[in-house]
Amino acid sequence: MARQAFSDFAPNLSAIEDLSFAAGKGLYWTGAGSPALYDLTSFGRSLSAAADDEEAREALNLVIGVDVQAFSDNLASFGGLTLAANKIVYATGPGAVALTDFTPAAWTNWTPTITTTTPAGSGFSATVTTAKYAKNGRTVHVALNVTLSNLGSGPAASGNLTVTLPFPAANAAQGFGTENALTGHMVQGNVSAETNVLTIKKYDASTVVATGAQVRLTMTYEATA
Repeated sequence: MARQAFSDFAPNLSAIEDLSFAAGKGLYWTGAGSPALYDLTSFGRSLSAAADDEEAREALNLVIGVDVQAFSDNLASFGGLTLAANKIVYATGPGAVALTDFTPAAWTNWTPTITTTTPAGSGFSATVTTAKYAKNGRTVHVALNVTLSNLGSGPAASGNLTVTLPFPAANAAQGFGTENALTGHMVQGNVSAETNVLTIKKYDASTVVATGAQVRLTMTYEATA
């Protein structure tokens, strides 16, 4: 009778009384007058015990500036973009970015003039396996593969190897590569500002000019236009 009277007075308490409590259990309601138990882990207890949002973020390993990125106008602006193929991002102002079209530069062949700083009297010849460039705006990427077939005679060619580039350079620039057939030595190519003549020599400034020498070189430089 006492239990019945208690149940009538506080049905929720009566329903709770019927649960089998144990360590690590929490109480929740599945409906009106229907309590149930769930597993309440130590992590869940630490989170529910957080005094404020800062302690909650620390419990979740979401401390701003340590575990997660703080709000950034730049990132927010970037996040609003719809990326697509052949698009690049550029800044339009502080905290503002936009997309513009990007067309990858295609490789194009060019026919260089190849000689030496002391040209041959006659008979000099060079075989060009590769002479190609890719140009984006004023930035020029060059790939070169040249073999000196014959140094000629009367006199034979000597000095340093010279190769004309597809565009004059706005500033002095340098490229690097190897002599691939005779010595395997590293080579360097230098072009002065406002010229398109690339002078190629070995790493120690000695000549690379020899019959059968094969020079492979790449470089990037800024064109005058």
